[in-house]
Amino acid sequence: MIFEALLADDEAPARVELRHQLEDTGRVKVVAEAVSFPETVAKLLKGGIDVLFLDWDIADPSSTLLRDALPKMDHVPMLVLMSAYSDFQPEAFGIKPLFHLPKPTDKADLDRCIAAIEKRNLELLERRAF
Repeated sequence: MIFEALLADDEAPARVELRHQLEDTGRVKVVAEAVSFPETVAKLLKGGIDVLFLDWDIADPSSTLLRDALPKMDHVPMLVLMSAYSDFQPEAFGIKPLFHLPKPTDKADLDRCIAAIEKRNLELLERRAF
């Protein structure tokens, strides 16, 4: 399965690099990008996103934008938080992050992230089967 992703990061070079890294895996297709938290939530509400790669620096943990939008979504995406730092609040948005992807991202971290996405997807498919 190829997962459709939204990249949310205010730094264009970081988005370009991660887009290339993700698409080189052959397992993730970047279908949208956002440079702000409100733009991210608006694009999520349009649907079609399996995985949100959210840079902690644009995230607003005090905002309820994402939390308020969750009930309006047909499909809640998996959340990958990206940060160069470890001082973030992983459950600040109403979605428990699936993975913390350090910045800058190396191949080993990205491979572990993709494996976690695939594992969670299988778990969700198995739950729906019952």
